[in-house]
Amino acid sequence: MKIRRCVLAASLLSLNIGCLNLSSNFLDEEKTTAPLRPVAKDTVLPAKESGEICLTLGTELERGGFTADAAIQYEKARKLDPKLKIASRRLAVLYDKLGDERKAIIEYDEALKRTPKDADLLNDFGYFHFSRGRWAQAEASFRQALANNPNHERATINLGMTLAQEGKLDEAMQVFVKVNTQGQAKANIAFALATQGKRDLAMQTYREALQIEPGLVCAQQGLATLESGGKVNLIKPNASVQPVTQSVTQAMQANNAPAATMVKDAAPDNIIAPKR
Repeated sequence: MKIRRCVLAASLLSLNIGCLNLSSNFLDEEKTTAPLRPVAKDTVLPAKESGEICLTLGTELERGGFTADAAIQYEKARKLDPKLKIASRRLAVLYDKLGDERKAIIEYDEALKRTPKDADLLNDFGYFHFSRGRWAQAEASFRQALANNPNHERATINLGMTLAQEGKLDEAMQVFVKVNTQGQAKANIAFALATQGKRDLAMQTYREALQIEPGLVCAQQGLATLESGGKVNLIKPNASVQPVTQSVTQAMQANNAPAATMVKDAAPDNIIAPKR
């Protein structure tokens, strides 16, 4: 990846399309002795092609964790080619990660105007609200995502966790079991209760999960954490997320206990938590 980014950066410098403006951190990390791809000097590309190259560079920067630099490249890509739909979507996620809620909302609104039935985008927007404790808005977005794609596993899990935060435990359970076992669903409910400070009820629910699935690791760990006096917290707004092209995932984190993770990224007996 480092070689590919170095070649891309060198090519952009030669093409005069104005896509660089990289931080010193990025340039320092990309030092390499790899041979550079020959590019015609002073070549000027059409705006559309230049936009695609900026978009590619932005994607590479995002994958590498250079969030601010990636946002700059996505902005340039969109300026060069306003028809690039993906730019607004990625900018929404990046501005959220950077802590700029105002810009994030603007970008989400723009992206939803372009692709209002995009279930992944609606799920991302729901998570944006979820991470700020805006349960009603989060629920509405997750339901919209599922209306457009009833088999969207992440939106299903996120909806279940949101309903649990709203105190709609029976409804949350019904949603969870669409993609989880009964034991996992119970453990998810217990986790949500623990984040609300309902320690006794959470421990009781973890025990119920273990009665259904005695070997359920997440329930064992969650119960042990609470019995030892540990605390469980919801993810904080603007916490770090992993940048990937198809979706962005962020598990809820527990103090003194392993972080909850998505079923896609973990063994089946792990607790399921909100994901973008």
